[in-house]
Amino acid sequence: MFLMSIFILIGWNIAQKQKEFEGVIWYKMEFYKLDGTPFTFQMIDPGSYCKISIKKGRFIQEYPQSLLSTVIYDSKKNTEYSLFDNADSIYSNDLSSKIDIASSYSILDTTTQILGYLCKAINLKSDSINTTLFYAEDLYANPKRFSNWVTESYNIYAEKSESIYLKRVDIIDRAGTDYDLVIIMTAFSIEEKKIPNSAFRLPKLPIVKLH
Repeated sequence: MFLMSIFILIGWNIAQKQKEFEGVIWYKMEFYKLDGTPFTFQMIDPGSYCKISIKKGRFIQEYPQSLLSTVIYDSKKNTEYSLFDNADSIYSNDLSSKIDIASSYSILDTTTQILGYLCKAINLKSDSINTTLFYAEDLYANPKRFSNWVTESYNIYAEKSESIYLKRVDIIDRAGTDYDLVIIMTAFSIEEKKIPNSAFRLPKLPIVKLH
């Protein structure tokens, strides 16, 4: 009877750990030049915050202050869809494209507290982007859902962390282009809640494939 109780307890703990996070996270967004001075966008400014709704390998990123109103990621199609205010088309990206693939990654020997969650860190480096993601292991994300998201090596991040990140720092250095900058996203609010499937439904507009 004692052994059976142990097995039940272990099974319950595993089930608890494997429950995927579903809900909404708000992130503060900061943009800097590589020298640390504020970065000013010449075209589409994403704004100072965004809202990301998460459900079983699907994301909705909303930018209330930007012409880029919404980005929807669908793990089944491994495609990212960008919607702009007053646009007559939807723009899609195939995330199996080998763009900004990490040449190395490392689990960092550092932790930080964000919104009461203990976060570990992973660093991904490509030729032009150095990305550090701080993730909360309590916010589980099934890595199998992202196994084909090769762009920016998100599949590696998903496999190694199995978690939702609460902070992301991208240092982008494309050898003197107009978009050499540092992007910092830091969660300032998190709410676990059910997201309706209808929220991920695309409007009936033509889809333009970018890559």
